[in-house]
Amino acid sequence: MDLEVMKQVFMEALEAAVTSELRKLKERVNVVDRTERDLLGHFDPIYRRLEQNEAEFYVIKETLKRMENEYHALKEMLNTIKGRLETAPAPPTAAAPAKVALKKAPVAKKKQPKPTGKRRTAKRK
Repeated sequence: MDLEVMKQVFMEALEAAVTSELRKLKERVNVVDRTERDLLGHFDPIYRRLEQNEAEFYVIKETLKRMENEYHALKEMLNTIKGRLETAPAPPTAAAPAKVALKKAPVAKKKQPKPTGKRRTAKRK
């Protein structure tokens, strides 16, 4: 066999082997790509939910700050009112009305007619 022929046969065999291996690698890469797309597809709803949670967190955080500010303002107002009450002069106390003992007025008793012994009878018509 001629050296050129051997070289040609060797190159064809090498090309076939390399082509076969490349085809196998491409198939593996495609499988990995499909798996990666599937996995990433499952992460999309998770990322959306995390973004919603983050937005809700900032809303809650701002609401809490506002509530704390209102609490401190109310506390300050309450302390101001307490200070005014402590420094205000005492209001004059009204004298309690004296208790008057009421006596019961004597009730006049009706005089009972004296029994005469006669019976009263209703007049008949």
